[in-house]
Amino acid sequence: GVPGDSNVYRLSWAPGNSYPTTLGYYKSARAVLEKNGCRGCHSIFGNGGNVGPTLNPADVKSRNLARLNSPEYESLLADMNKAGKDDRASAGRNRVLNSQGSKRLRIWVEEKIKDPTFDNPLSVMPYLSVSDEQARVVTNFLLRERKPKPEQKPN
Repeated sequence: GVPGDSNVYRLSWAPGNSYPTTLGYYKSARAVLEKNGCRGCHSIFGNGGNVGPTLNPADVKSRNLARLNSPEYESLLADMNKAGKDDRASAGRNRVLNSQGSKRLRIWVEEKIKDPTFDNPLSVMPYLSVSDEQARVVTNFLLRERKPKPEQKPN
């Protein structure tokens, strides 16, 4: 776990009810990143590899926001949809196309985690088989704004 973070679960026996998550299904972002070996290629907050791009929130935003909202990128996704079949990748491309600004970045990160080739068939990032919920949790972690540590006052 992360110091200061904790999970609280309310458990009850109700086998006929459906729930959005089950124990063992939901993972913390750090657990998903660790399980899938993301730091083998990516650096996150100074730790990890240098094969893939860094995943610090400021870097993810600065590297992708303008590109994702450009007419060229929209045209690329539309052309991929015209050329391909109606599959999970085209659904991901449509989610991106139907959003704008920082919401587009958030959706793009989720889709990239779920299917690294959805907008680039030549992507070398492996398919990780993460769930929609796990992709959302990791996206929230990667795009969350962190408050700077308060400066210590001199004694």
